[in-house]
Amino acid sequence: MKKMKYLKKEALTFVIFFLCFSISILAQNVSISGTVNDNTGQPLPGVNIIVEGTTRGTITDIDGNYSLEAPSDGALVFNFIGFSSQTVPINGRTEIDVVLEPTDVSLSEVVVVGYGTQRRENLTGAVTDVRAERMQNKPVSNLTSALQGEAAGVSIVNSGGPGQEPNIRIRGIGSVNLSSSPLFVVDGMPVGSIEGLDPNSMQSVSILKDASSAAIYGSRAANGVLLITTKKGNRGGEITINVDASTGTQEMWKTLDLMNREQYMDFATEYLTNAGSDLPARFSNMNDPVYPGASQTFAETDTDWQDELFRSAPISKVNVDLTGGNDKFRFFTSYGFIDQEGIMVGTDYTRHSTTFNAEFKVNDFLTIGENVTGSYGIRNNEKESGGRTMIKHIVNQIPYIPASVPVGTEGYEHGYRTTSQVDDTDPENPLRIAEQDKNIYKRANIIGNAYAELSFTDWLTFKSVFGMEYTSDQTIIDSPKYKDDYNERVNHELEDNRYKFYSRIYTNQLTFDKSFNQHDINAVAVVEEQITTGSRLIGRGEHETNLLNQLDGTINQSVAGNLNETMLISYTGRINYSFADKYLLSASFRRDGSSKFAPGNKWGDFPGASIGWVLSKETFMQDIDLISNLKFRASYGKVGNNALGAYDWQSTINQNTWAVFNSNAENNPGAYYGKLPNEELEWEITTMQNFGFDLSLLDYSVTFSAEYFKREVDNLLLQKNLPASLGYIDNPWTNVGAMKNSGFEFSAGYHKRDGNFQFSVMANLGTINNEVTDLDGKVYDQVAVTGDYGGGTITRTQEGHPVQGFYGYKVDGIFQSQSEIDALNQTALQQYNEGNVTKQVYQNEGTSPGDIKFKDLDGNGVINEEDRTVIGNFLPDFSYGLNFSGSYRNLDFSMQLQGVYGNDIYSGTKVLTQGMMRLFNSDVAVLDAWTPSNTNTDIPRAVNADPNNNARTSDRFIEDGSYMRIKNLTIGYNFSDNVLSGISGNSIKGLKLYVTAQNLLTLTDYYGYDPEIAHRGDNNMMNGADFGQYPQPRTFLFGIKATF
Repeated sequence: MKKMKYLKKEALTFVIFFLCFSISILAQNVSISGTVNDNTGQPLPGVNIIVEGTTRGTITDIDGNYSLEAPSDGALVFNFIGFSSQTVPINGRTEIDVVLEPTDVSLSEVVVVGYGTQRRENLTGAVTDVRAERMQNKPVSNLTSALQGEAAGVSIVNSGGPGQEPNIRIRGIGSVNLSSSPLFVVDGMPVGSIEGLDPNSMQSVSILKDASSAAIYGSRAANGVLLITTKKGNRGGEITINVDASTGTQEMWKTLDLMNREQYMDFATEYLTNAGSDLPARFSNMNDPVYPGASQTFAETDTDWQDELFRSAPISKVNVDLTGGNDKFRFFTSYGFIDQEGIMVGTDYTRHSTTFNAEFKVNDFLTIGENVTGSYGIRNNEKESGGRTMIKHIVNQIPYIPASVPVGTEGYEHGYRTTSQVDDTDPENPLRIAEQDKNIYKRANIIGNAYAELSFTDWLTFKSVFGMEYTSDQTIIDSPKYKDDYNERVNHELEDNRYKFYSRIYTNQLTFDKSFNQHDINAVAVVEEQITTGSRLIGRGEHETNLLNQLDGTINQSVAGNLNETMLISYTGRINYSFADKYLLSASFRRDGSSKFAPGNKWGDFPGASIGWVLSKETFMQDIDLISNLKFRASYGKVGNNALGAYDWQSTINQNTWAVFNSNAENNPGAYYGKLPNEELEWEITTMQNFGFDLSLLDYSVTFSAEYFKREVDNLLLQKNLPASLGYIDNPWTNVGAMKNSGFEFSAGYHKRDGNFQFSVMANLGTINNEVTDLDGKVYDQVAVTGDYGGGTITRTQEGHPVQGFYGYKVDGIFQSQSEIDALNQTALQQYNEGNVTKQVYQNEGTSPGDIKFKDLDGNGVINEEDRTVIGNFLPDFSYGLNFSGSYRNLDFSMQLQGVYGNDIYSGTKVLTQGMMRLFNSDVAVLDAWTPSNTNTDIPRAVNADPNNNARTSDRFIEDGSYMRIKNLTIGYNFSDNVLSGISGNSIKGLKLYVTAQNLLTLTDYYGYDPEIAHRGDNNMMNGADFGQYPQPRTFLFGIKATF
């Protein structure tokens, strides 16, 4: 606690210092500064500014600011791709602000890079820039979802749960056991998560995809980098207020065709009779009331559980921002609010977010400022019971069970009827789980920095930054006691899981930026130190009553927790050189020292370099009017992945209450070794190569880019399995193995402006190929969370195959006769005769006509685990996005198509509804199960207990996960200035009404609720496995935007 207080005090001291510190320096010579904005008031980084008649100049920084020296009677020329040039006389002024009007070229021609900015025409790395206007029209709760479909090679997979953070990967899987998520950097501050960021407060997101652009972030950049820039104030002297409010509804876009009561009873009769089992006792008492005193009987009850648990759900969003400034001071502040109910009962999300950015120019020498974003959110998550998702209970619950009964009914005091022993099945009542059990997640987060920038000359600056991030997470699991007929929970169970994270970073950066003759040189040198502290405390207990919901006074208490601290020290630099804007060179180097590794392995070096050739600027290309720009580029570099725990290289000692010390196997308090140390542990190293070209035609109205990349990962960090007899609970981490990713990326655009009509289309497509090249001869298997999915391995990672391939048996049809089975059994006896056995079976003892026949891949005459093979790959052949936008007079529209092709999904949902492992409700497809009179079917026989294990992992449950979605469609109407002036005089500067639809149409052959499948929980090796994922809703919104 003392240490945390010290850190907070230290942080406050630095903030006050940087916000209050000011000095005055007498200006030397004639110095000019100002800001360049676009016609909407947003600053433009990377604008080229030249003193007319000379080669002396500069470019604007990330906030649109510039400064340079020039004759008082001269003129400045402002050039920026995508905007009309301007020549502005100086006339003795020292402050000149400029507004540039756009032409037909996209704003994405200028990008933010690590510790600076670059014009795209001089960029030699693989960087995609996504501007604010491409993110803000989407009805999403987080920034990551807003990026979906916007960039080639960037995979974003959503879960439909309200407020859930999507999975994001850049150019494939970067690690087997460690995280494959990119590094997030917000206003220069590396952060742990961007869950609370409001897309409406973002100015741009730059996605660094290759080593030449990402190597400047060294040991954390193996999976790419997202550079997120929040909006800044303008210096126009006028305060502007923007309001964006919308409200709408969400709904299911697909439901499954499940059996009703009559169909279920027919199925159950066949299912049990085929096994010689008795029918449920309930079937003889269907005329009994559904609860004591009820007038409704089981025979009259036909509950649609999908209708009970899925609903139309409202969603509302509000964002207000205030921006303004003058030549000395500028600011931007915003407040955002989202209130989203889930389409599944018992789920919802609310979040408050705010941004405050300010900058004060003390004098020509000193500028100080700060950037702060904060958020607080509460999410009621989907509930799970015993590892079973709500989807499992919804699709398997019996239709003759009522959803609820009056509270206090005899035997059903909590108001929920459920299955019992007389029903021969046990799925819980999902409505009870949704309405009674609670899984509440609360998160408070603040990200901020304060800085001071010294301008020694117009080409040499020094910037010192103190940044911090603070996060407080709390998850409350509240499971009340209940007793409803057969099911009960004897005590009120509580769990309170709290996590606190604090990070502080010190950055000192020297920037040299000078042009002379035809040479342009930009160089940065950075020294950085980041310290992070994390602590977790978990308390559990039980009450004998539901009246208390706190851990005080509970019985059966248990407490666990941990505290960790890490430090990263870095030295980094980069130089960009351009000759005549035609021959380009960039080189960077970063040296990181991490406390996560043992002495001798703490330091790592991460170089990157790239070159470019702007062929279109060669003399022999000048007469080709068709080609506006043609550039070739190549890059190479190394980056790292240090996403380990703070102490994974060290031996640990665990303490608990269930250590066993005596022959009676009694639990006792004790301490024991957790894992072996490994002082040779190193970070994973990723080597990247990138080759590409950029082409613009017809005065930049047509653009095209193509890339080829290769990522090779060495020193893969994996946990080595040790025999349990050694006595260690956890397996140690070790560097073993290698993996590679490669692929192509394509981006194209067309921009057209003709009077009042504007139109643009942008398309992107990316491919990915993955192969694990070395695992030291080992394999890594992942099994299903529960036994509801047939048991056995779901995925396997092995050498010579893509990471995490679906692994199981291949189906070879259905056995049609006993003679077919007998013949294979006889062959098995002859080929697989171990010792003096007199009987051998091809598949199972219980195999009968109507069961699935699996392929004998190893040819030994029997079906065993050696016949399993790779049966699917979750990685798509390619992913794509297609974005349309346009306007005519007062109308505007935008539409995004997004999808993937060629990926496989393990459909655990299909196992639940067609696997027939137990007597649950199922899909109507099981009514077409094999019988002697119905042999032309691919559904095996319905039989109790699945004696042939037909539901085992096989290609029967591997499905094509390809889909195409109309991800977003927005149509808006902008009121003209004449109308607005008539309504409000000059008070309202802009007014727009709009309607938006998300997930309007989905084209897919996938069976389950949603083809967009993320990995389950923290398991990085279960990508594309659908165990009942929360489906994404179709959303409709009506909104209004106003500017005052």
